[in-house]
Amino acid sequence: MYIVDTIGTGKFFRKIALLYFILLVVLALLRSYALPPIPVLLVQLCLIILTIAFSYSLDKLPNDAKRVILFVVVFLILASTITKVLYLINFNNILGYNPQDALVYHKLAERHFNDSLSLFLDKIRNVYGYDRDDLGFFCIVFCVYQAVGSPSIGIHVLLILNLIVILISSYYLYRLSQFFLSQRMSVFIAFLWGTQLFGVYTACVGLKENFFSATIILAMYNLYAYMYRRGVMKIINLLGFGVFSYLILFFRQPLFYMILLALFSIPFLRLPFVRKYLPAVMFILLILSSLLGVYFVDAVGADRDLSYDELSQMTEEKTSGGVVTYVTNYLGALIGPFPSFVSDPVKSNYITTYNFGSFCKMIYSFYALMAVWYIIVKRQVQYLPLILFIVLDSFMLVFCFYSLHDRYQWMHIPFVMILGGVGCEKFARYVRPSYKKAYIGLCLLFILIYNMRSF
Repeated sequence: MYIVDTIGTGKFFRKIALLYFILLVVLALLRSYALPPIPVLLVQLCLIILTIAFSYSLDKLPNDAKRVILFVVVFLILASTITKVLYLINFNNILGYNPQDALVYHKLAERHFNDSLSLFLDKIRNVYGYDRDDLGFFCIVFCVYQAVGSPSIGIHVLLILNLIVILISSYYLYRLSQFFLSQRMSVFIAFLWGTQLFGVYTACVGLKENFFSATIILAMYNLYAYMYRRGVMKIINLLGFGVFSYLILFFRQPLFYMILLALFSIPFLRLPFVRKYLPAVMFILLILSSLLGVYFVDAVGADRDLSYDELSQMTEEKTSGGVVTYVTNYLGALIGPFPSFVSDPVKSNYITTYNFGSFCKMIYSFYALMAVWYIIVKRQVQYLPLILFIVLDSFMLVFCFYSLHDRYQWMHIPFVMILGGVGCEKFARYVRPSYKKAYIGLCLLFILIYNMRSF
């Protein structure tokens, strides 16, 4: 049986939490000067306890998506309230420690509160020099402030809207999971995504990642619904895919092309040779994705008035740490992002807040890797659009050296969770426990090495 039924969700998170605290103690002894401040550790502890408590309660719930979503509602309300209160007490700012991007969104929407939406967006592009990629969340913030009639109230309403978007994305990730997984595992995936601490963090500090990831989840759901449905609904889902894919352009342009390529891959799934020679097809896909990664990096550079060569030079400067840094970058894309238990005096105030979620994702990636093996062995071509999107995004992050950041990997993590569910459900029972222990041991070693770097 797979993990959800064999040990239960609560025990799964409890075991991960135990490993997490062991690493925290070890790094506290080795890098005590780089530990987060006590208030940040307090936020971490509260969120971890909340996650474990709710995961144990999940085991007692029936496999009903609506009840689990209501369960996630309570979790998000408690987690965001705890985080906001502690931010206000410790940093005297509801947006957390030294907010930058969030403060820009707030201040510009507040400054131009009396403008029309079209005039506001025109100023964002032509006066302040922001690209189309930034317009999506600027538009959301401005419209929320306009709707409630006050920026001071709107900043709180934006948090509520952020949490609602997490719930919507959790529900549609559940619906997407049902194309591949059992009801029980689909509910687990919805819970796993809805209780991600990075999602809580970005909601509390007023960033765009939850809205961005929701558009991608909804686009991918409509893509698979288009694949499997017939009649009028097939057309409606294709239109839905088009709408949500178009919205991606206003958050990060390269991902729009990636989701389109996932759509264009569908006709190839019906070709007999694709199923017959799936290992070779996936190898070719890997090579093509690495080549397309250069194009997507170029698209990222164009938004910042940089060429691919200039971005490559910046990457070389980031990788001055040598082989270890390069290996960490590729491992980050494969099983990361790496959790930061310790950091420099500035980053430790925020980057360590949500690292328990990153740690859980890294352990859970074991099952996603197993899923890829299962897909190849069993010639399961229906997963290719998901895998194509993950691989394309991962290569772009590797080339830009962004694979270590949660906020950049965030857009394909929900699909890694689905693959992890496939690994748990279809293949985990056939894997020797020693393999899992070896993987976890290597993860702990990699995390230790990553956190032992100089600050």
